Amino acid sequence: MAQAKISARMNPDAAKGKFSRSVSMADRSMRLLESLDEIEMRVEALREAATAMEHERECLIEMIQSIQNSQEMRTICD
Repeated sequence: MAQAKISARMNPDAAKGKFSRSVSMADRSMRLLESLDEIEMRVEALREAATAMEHERECLIEMIQSIQNSQEMRTICD
């Protein structure tokens, strides 16, 4: 109720019974969909980056284990 009074004061046409809106619902819906599409693309890019990082992590762990095994073999041979 208070919001309606504030809106009526800010928009004199509303007091005369005219309904006006600065942005149509279709425009708002379109902007929302565009924002959601952009967020979806960002999320997908982050997922791909996370997958690549996970793969790189696994490769690094394998290399570390290989180096450790190699060092253990040298110790055994000495």
